[in-house]
This record gives sequence, C-alpha cells and structure tokens, in this order.
Amino acid sequence: MKKLFFLLLFFACAGYASAQVLYIDPATSSAIFAHSSAINGQLNTTNNNLTAIQRGQLAVSGQLTIVNDLQNKILKA
Repeated sequence: MKKLFFLLLFFACAGYASAQVLYIDPATSSAIFAHSSAINGQLNTTNNNLTAIQRGQLAVSGQLTIVNDLQNKILKA
C-alpha cells in the first residue's frame, strides 16, 4: 500500500518538476556552424588523400603480382 502511495505521489509531482530547459545561444550556434564547415573541408582533403593512397597501393599490388610471376618463371627454369 505504501509503495502504491509513493508511486502515485511520484507521478503527480513529476508533472510539476522540470529537469532541463531548452536554451539556444545564437553566437554559439553560428560558431559551431562555421567550425563544422572547416571540419568538412578537412574531411574532404583527408578523403582525397586516402583515395590517392588506395590507388597507389593498387598500383604497387599489380606490380608485385607481375614481379612474383616473373620470379616463379625464373625459378622453375
């Protein structure tokens, strides 16, 4: 009975209590927006660099395959 009473009391008081208030700061919002565009530019640069590295790795892998085949032919002869 006590548990039910406290549970009902809790739900009755929960409607009156507010734990958080939404506050929007225009200066902070604009600074975050400006910084996000800088970060996006850096991410694009990083992605371009990673693409170049990937292409280089594919080229080296192809060359290593050719060298490996040539070496196998030399060792078998």
